Amino acid sequence: MIDFEPQDLNHEWVEELLTCVTDEELEDATKHSLVPFKEQVLYEGVPYTATVRDSKGDEYIDCTAQAWTLNVGYVNPDVLYTVAYQMKRLTHVRYGYPTVPRIKLLNKLASMFGERFQKICFNNEGGGFGIEGAMKLAMVYKGPPHTTFITAWRGYHGSSLALLPASAWLPVITRFPGYGIDRYVKAPYPYCYRCPLGLEEESCDLGCLKMMEGTMRHSVNAPIAGVIIEPIQGPGGHVPAPRKYLEGLRELCTRFDIPLIFDESQTGWGRVGAWCASDLYGVYPDMIVFTKAIGGGFPLGVLMTDERFPDFTEAEEHTTFGSNPVMMAAALANIEVIERMGLVERSKKLGEKITARLRELQGAYDIIGDIRCPGLYIGVELVEDRETKKPSFPMASEFIKEGTRNGVIYDLSMPDLFLDGVSGRNVIKIKPPLTITDSEVEKVLEVFEICLKHVSKMKQGG
Repeated sequence: MIDFEPQDLNHEWVEELLTCVTDEELEDATKHSLVPFKEQVLYEGVPYTATVRDSKGDEYIDCTAQAWTLNVGYVNPDVLYTVAYQMKRLTHVRYGYPTVPRIKLLNKLASMFGERFQKICFNNEGGGFGIEGAMKLAMVYKGPPHTTFITAWRGYHGSSLALLPASAWLPVITRFPGYGIDRYVKAPYPYCYRCPLGLEEESCDLGCLKMMEGTMRHSVNAPIAGVIIEPIQGPGGHVPAPRKYLEGLRELCTRFDIPLIFDESQTGWGRVGAWCASDLYGVYPDMIVFTKAIGGGFPLGVLMTDERFPDFTEAEEHTTFGSNPVMMAAALANIEVIERMGLVERSKKLGEKITARLRELQGAYDIIGDIRCPGLYIGVELVEDRETKKPSFPMASEFIKEGTRNGVIYDLSMPDLFLDGVSGRNVIKIKPPLTITDSEVEKVLEVFEICLKHVSKMKQGG
């Protein structure tokens, strides 16, 4: 694949540098790191698949796709070949310079979404920078003094100082409030399994949408610049908004001329059995933000909007590495692989298969409260009691540990924290690469039941 040779270095030095690590090196690095480590030192992935090995040689089927990013599998050979080819020519340019990959990616993305999203900008940081770009563009579009944004309860849009207050408040875990707290107002998200308004789904008459309209009319202290929402909440519990809610929200924003911004950082590129949640619902925002899986494992964030919105000036939107041709070459190859392998449809079918089996298990294990999809965007709520729906963080935490012991990496939803402690983080995430093999799927489901049996003993006092 790589047809160039090291000059000042040599093969042996590079190989040892990137494949060998001692326990002492790990111990030292752990002391030096400002952020905590997971237990496993990940070493290599099995091409195309959901399987990854750690530095000790242990294998795991990864149901997180490493932050829901590796939709085309670990170390996808087609993406890697494209990246290596690009790296021989250019690895970095300043933001204002077009490159061949940037030109082709702009045109490719515009062609994928018809007339809806024809204006595009990139960053190398991901969804948070994309959301901030959308916010800046919304304020330019609306003009002064429009500076207030409405976000949703339990939403998550990034960890920058500007976006922490836009996301769910996590006291203790985050020890600073973020900047611009006064720029955000939050409205209830339509979490039907745990209705924030205490209503029944069959008869609620979209009370949460009425709350959103009331928020727009009465709860803001400055003109509204935009509404930011995940059409399917990710960290907040894998919660899909009802179609009628999103349709109603679209109508409200159109009526009041408020830019509607969809954060599709997690739901893009086949993850939900469609190219994005907007396609799945048939409801489209004014601006849409993608990251995670768009780069095939390489960092890339994208903001897309329509031609009503003005262009940025050179000073308003740029990052040092935001025009990196390597990540854009990776994105082009990634899209092509998804299309040629039919991974969008595969995600839909595998999601149906997995959730069908999970619903069978729900009948046998009363600790499963709710199962949510679509596609390979699956969340399973563990509860202590189905009647009260009391969430069980201890069981969910032990579930994750048992899964790892049995060779499968699951993960948990964002915690729901308040002054009285943890009252959430009980949703098990199943979001593997879309290339997960049939045998890997069977192992994931087999281990899932092993974990259910194990944590059910906690409820029984065993």
